[in-house]
Amino acid sequence: VVFVPNTQGALAFQQRSSRVAIIFVVGDPVAVGLVSSLAHPGRNATGFTQGAITIAAKRVELLKDAFPSIRKLGVLLDSKFPIQQELGVITDAAARLGIELLLGEASSGDQYFDAVARLRAAGVDAYDVVYTGSSFAIRRELAGVILGTRLPAIYGVSRFADDGGLIAYSWRTLNVAVLAAEYANRILRGTS
Repeated sequence: VVFVPNTQGALAFQQRSSRVAIIFVVGDPVAVGLVSSLAHPGRNATGFTQGAITIAAKRVELLKDAFPSIRKLGVLLDSKFPIQQELGVITDAAARLGIELLLGEASSGDQYFDAVARLRAAGVDAYDVVYTGSSFAIRRELAGVILGTRLPAIYGVSRFADDGGLIAYSWRTLNVAVLAAEYANRILRGTS
């Protein structure tokens, strides 16, 4: 049994073995092909969805509620991750709220830091940091760089706020970890 808290890792394990039980945490396991359906996952993977797709719009709304003067939102993202559906939700929410989106694509620390500076120079009023493995890996440093711009930001997972980010809105990560341990226990005791 392996616990994999991201899409890329879960897909990589599934491609390497059909015998290893995979417990995942991903945005949309059906869309990325990890499972056949949420009700009947099939194959060797089961787990949890982050709700990232459904709550991405809420993050934009919360940011706008907290800072009503926002007109331009800089979205920091790594397009190497399956974020297109989430980006569509963010785009729709921003349009409904009269917010222009500017994208800052990055996949490494220096690229993220450069994207923050480019978006700031382009006149963004706030940042929305999409949760991916690459943004999470540098969350403390990224939150610090954004804090240095003196602009508000919202993050896609609570650990960013724990590590210095202003606002985060996400699923309860501790609850998911506890539930994943329960799944692992059940699988090790013979549950398919």
